Amino acid sequence: MPDQPSPAQRFHELFPRPGGRPRGFPGHLFWLLSSFWLAITLLAVILVTVAVATIYEAKADADYAHYMVYRRTWFEALLVLLGVNVIAAALSRWPWQRRHTGFLITHLGLITVITGSAISRYAGWEGQLALEEGEQGRTVRLKKILFGIETPDESASRAFPVEFRYDPPGPDRPQRFACGSYEVMADQYYSAAQVQDVVEPGGIEFFPAVKVHFQSPMASAEPWLLLRDPRKDRINFGPAQFAFVEAQNEEELQAMIAPEAGKPTPRGHLHLALANGEHLKIPVSEKLNQPVPLDGSGSTLTIVEYYERAAAEDRVEEDGPEFNPAVRFALYSPSEKGSRWEEWLFYRLPQRRQVDFGGVAGIELRLAETQEERSAWLEPEAFLKRYPKGQLRLAFPGGQRASFSVDELAKAGDPVPIPGIDLRLELEDFYPHAVVNSQKQELENASDEMANPALLFRLHGPRGEEVHSVFAHFPTFDRVQRVEKGVPYVESAQLLVPVADGGGRLGHLVLISGPGEQLAYSGFSKKAGRVRGPMEIGKPVKTNWMDMELVVERYLPKAMNRVRLVEAGAPADGVEPGPGEGADDAESPHGHGPHGPGGAAAYPSAVRVRVEGVAGNREYVAFSSDSARSKDTFPAGSSASTGITFLEYRVEQRPESETGNSLTLVLSPDRSLHYVVRSRRHPVQSGPVELRRQVVLPWMPGAGFTVEEYIERGRVRQEVVEASDFGGGEHSMPAVHVRARKGGEEAEGWVWWGVRHGTALQLGGETVHVSLFADTRELDFDVKLFDFRDVPNPGGEGIASFESDVDFTDRKAGLIQQVMINMNHPHEFQNLLFYQSSYVKQPGQPEVSVFTVSYDPGLKVVYAGFSLVVCGIVTMFYIKPWQAPTGKKKVKSRK
Repeated sequence: MPDQPSPAQRFHELFPRPGGRPRGFPGHLFWLLSSFWLAITLLAVILVTVAVATIYEAKADADYAHYMVYRRTWFEALLVLLGVNVIAAALSRWPWQRRHTGFLITHLGLITVITGSAISRYAGWEGQLALEEGEQGRTVRLKKILFGIETPDESASRAFPVEFRYDPPGPDRPQRFACGSYEVMADQYYSAAQVQDVVEPGGIEFFPAVKVHFQSPMASAEPWLLLRDPRKDRINFGPAQFAFVEAQNEEELQAMIAPEAGKPTPRGHLHLALANGEHLKIPVSEKLNQPVPLDGSGSTLTIVEYYERAAAEDRVEEDGPEFNPAVRFALYSPSEKGSRWEEWLFYRLPQRRQVDFGGVAGIELRLAETQEERSAWLEPEAFLKRYPKGQLRLAFPGGQRASFSVDELAKAGDPVPIPGIDLRLELEDFYPHAVVNSQKQELENASDEMANPALLFRLHGPRGEEVHSVFAHFPTFDRVQRVEKGVPYVESAQLLVPVADGGGRLGHLVLISGPGEQLAYSGFSKKAGRVRGPMEIGKPVKTNWMDMELVVERYLPKAMNRVRLVEAGAPADGVEPGPGEGADDAESPHGHGPHGPGGAAAYPSAVRVRVEGVAGNREYVAFSSDSARSKDTFPAGSSASTGITFLEYRVEQRPESETGNSLTLVLSPDRSLHYVVRSRRHPVQSGPVELRRQVVLPWMPGAGFTVEEYIERGRVRQEVVEASDFGGGEHSMPAVHVRARKGGEEAEGWVWWGVRHGTALQLGGETVHVSLFADTRELDFDVKLFDFRDVPNPGGEGIASFESDVDFTDRKAGLIQQVMINMNHPHEFQNLLFYQSSYVKQPGQPEVSVFTVSYDPGLKVVYAGFSLVVCGIVTMFYIKPWQAPTGKKKVKSRK
């Protein structure tokens, strides 16, 4: 009986040693996988690939190189094939002998290196931990970006890892994501997106706007300039400043466009509206320190101070002569350092009653003079169920009040008598979504949604009729049209329509002042519904939108804002604070205007006004340009103590720029447009504006401008665009445009980076939340930053290093470590490496230290693999004690 072949013989019959002839397909395949030439080819391809990745990293960053090369499937396949080649090459020597020891150790080391890299690739992670001095935390923000989709069916909600930064979707190549019965498509992505104003006809007020096309050999732009918006009536373009101003009369117009023109009106005018219907225009230069009588009120007005370039600080105290609620709040995210926003809200100042956060969320201050109004804001759903169109609330001289259901007024048709007062109320019209018809200049309704509720009503009384226009979103605004001059029938009129669903935003929070000195809050978020309750000073509450929290730092029911003024550039200690003024109440330092430091726009002209009358003396401050402060004086509606319903300070002066170049568009009293071009090296150019006719600018060859559009009554809507080189891309952030579909319905919207609960899209009565955010990981221990400091270069300028004193506390293990981490000395704790990677320093804010946290479980395996490779090479080339004797020596030994 023939001998059976051994396992080794059968193996080499099928898979011969190198140099032998393979048999069949398995033999050929094994020969190919174990060949030396495959190894050389793979190593060459990997080396070239790594070189290309290094170029990517130099041009962009390490994350881009990882995305383009190291994390690609084809690159991982190369590494897997290299590992197979190493294993096959080792097996091709089987059965192994002592002389194969170095060879096998080397190949085992290579396999170990590849295995360790795979462990780090799939089990490791890296992120950042940012801590303020004195703060303790454990939440690490990872580099992994998630595209979250939350559906009504929570089991179908998912978060997809995406790389929109390096593989952005577009209209021609959208990226699709499926969650249950919903499909979400990302079809546009901007790495730096910003909200751009789009101006259209149809505004309620006279709101002039011009669209200017600026062209130069270096760049072009088409900005809108808005005359009645001090933040947007001028733009710096680098080579020059563009501005849109208004001439109050023919003399001002000629002074502005004349070649020798300086400042047209050095100090401008104070514009007043009195409760009896009269309007006054007081020249500041002529009437400075001269009392001006206010007819019919027994009061006088005196302009006691004038500042050509004023820097201002809010000095808010609790000694106002009338009920004027003011709240100072702080809004912040516990997980995002440096996100704290602090602001004052004043109910009776229309420009400072609310804060809007890019259309995503908002905070406003409302006044509840009765318990019914307070309940309406705390439980708006119940109120609107009873009053679907809201409630009209009237306050009359003498303290009498009356309220009417708008729905009942609409059904009545005829004028309704007001109990106890010789007046009848007639509802003219109700607009759920009020807009102004640009041709007729009348209010009309845009839709049936309660987007901008407004009410037009008429009062019939013994002195004739009054027509009032009131808006729910602007509670202190009441436009009155009277047949005869005189004191109006009502002191205030309000359309009460509380915000029930956030007004279409991600979240909305209302601070409710009153009745009396009570303070409460009512908030709504698309994610978590409504939150409500009493507000305690210093105690934070969750807003339920994003992870933001809000704390009221000060609440003053009878506030008086004694704005502290100083001439810009004057030393701060040159002005003594007024009585009761403390530095801790200041909102901005001396030398900084409401717009921040630098430029003429940062320091508007300002006046201090004193009103003296039988009701006492009052002082106010008015600014020539600043949307928040320009009407920072009297509340809308009549004031019994002053007789003044409106006060505004206006001054028109030619714009200034560091280059000396400026383009000024001037609106004349007859509403025609003129232009003035100034340059240090060229004479002044001026003339009437013709639409779409180019005017050459002398600053550089090939530069010019055209006025593309002019709108007298504009309204502004906003759209998302990619941040341009002009106009402050510094406030931009990533955003992706998405479309959600279910069945035959579709909804779309923009999703902004970092908003956890994202954008709410409505589909068939259901809400889908789409978000774009960084994944996070909670550590098993606490990290506390005690101190951060920068180390200067010894004997020179600049910073040599950054270092942080940190405590690590693992309560479960009972372990505490106090260490110092700096740029070149990371610290390892619980298998995690902490690197000092960055820091944040802002004036007036705590210093923030940023640590890179890395978990690399395959690192030690990789080190072990490299050690094996070195040992194998040393064994093969330098150590030969186990090498088998030659064949000749074997024969002699047998003899």
